[in-house]
Amino acid sequence: HAEKYFSKLSNDGQQIISAKDHKAYPGVGMHRTLVMLQDHRLYQPLIIDLFRVESLSSHQYDLPYHYFGQLMSTNFDFQKEKNLSPLGGDNGYEHLWKLAEGKSKGGTDQFTWLYNDNFITLSMANKENDAIIFTQMGASDPNFNLRSDPSVIIRRKNTGTTLFANVIEIHGTYSTVTEAPIQSKSMIKEVSIIQDSAAYTAIRIDFIKGDPVHVILANKDNNRKTNHILNIENTPFKWKGPYFINN
Repeated sequence: HAEKYFSKLSNDGQQIISAKDHKAYPGVGMHRTLVMLQDHRLYQPLIIDLFRVESLSSHQYDLPYHYFGQLMSTNFDFQKEKNLSPLGGDNGYEHLWKLAEGKSKGGTDQFTWLYNDNFITLSMANKENDAIIFTQMGASDPNFNLRSDPSVIIRRKNTGTTLFANVIEIHGTYSTVTEAPIQSKSMIKEVSIIQDSAAYTAIRIDFIKGDPVHVILANKDNNRKTNHILNIENTPFKWKGPYFINN
């Protein structure tokens, strides 16, 4: 299993946990950090997911997000499959129907779904030509043993070291009485990777209104007493410990 890199769960407004793994895939190191962040502008806390993968060789990376609910909208184009087929032949891909696929133009891709009368948006800091694949469980299952759960997969090909930076946001409700949505649009304007090196990872989350939120990780030093200084976009950031969040 992965080894914990650091965590801080005592602050209700900022909860963070980070872990590393170097054993799951030969020659591939994985570092994943999850942040639950409250912000006065938002309906519910954000979930920030930073997944850094290190390798000297090129690979195809598939990062899935499994969800419940009904797809409502995207800000990217996709092509729906006319004839369903499994996404692959083994390793679990044979049980996923490929429903649709889109290609990222780079920048922030978003898709929104509705679940339990709440709108939820996944904002992805994708690279150009990343594939965004919509799937549904149930392929190669003649006896209907699998639930028909949907998922979205971010596929990045021919890549060694890379960073997936994604944000999950609950941002509104739907009234079944009035049949009217409230705040059905995401408050996030953009998710940007502004630094990614062996030593530091940094992202910026821009909102429709107000100041941005910066999240910075020290990738090699998890000592809570270490002082850091990093210049990003002509702005010096100073902090103590393995992470910095400025909200």
